[in-house]
Amino acid sequence: MAKQSTVSIHRLGEDRFSKKYDAQWVTKTIRKYGDGCSKHNLDTATVMDEVTRYYIASNEKTSKRLGVIRVNAKIGELSGLVVIPSERNKGIGQLLVEVGIKDVREAGGVPFCWIRKDNQPSQHLFENLRFKPTGDSCTRSDDKIIEQWTHQPKTAKEVKPK
Repeated sequence: MAKQSTVSIHRLGEDRFSKKYDAQWVTKTIRKYGDGCSKHNLDTATVMDEVTRYYIASNEKTSKRLGVIRVNAKIGELSGLVVIPSERNKGIGQLLVEVGIKDVREAGGVPFCWIRKDNQPSQHLFENLRFKPTGDSCTRSDDKIIEQWTHQPKTAKEVKPK
């Protein structure tokens, strides 16, 4: 597990990176490593819209970008979670999902996501963060079955953080 103190999370366009450069990196990374719907109709302008927020994990010392998650706090959806392959299984995906959960909860929503039925690593990650399948599923255009998962807060405080 990577030392979490060496990984920082920032919202696209904030902190030390330019919004345009972040948007280009997000677009390139999701297209290269993303799954299914995340890849399609994605361009820099789409990434820079104000409805959807992108959070980027980067190494604090080197500024190397390690992963990204897309959060639509208005409807509660977490999607487009990508951690570059050399950085997987180091806790980066967990950090990104936790930021997404917090963002959605602060907006008064219930976090949910869609996970491919055959994507065991994602299912394991989201189960560990108290997401449970809702029983809803559908088939994507590429014939992959995806299932909806919803976050189950442990305490009332998690539902409405300060």
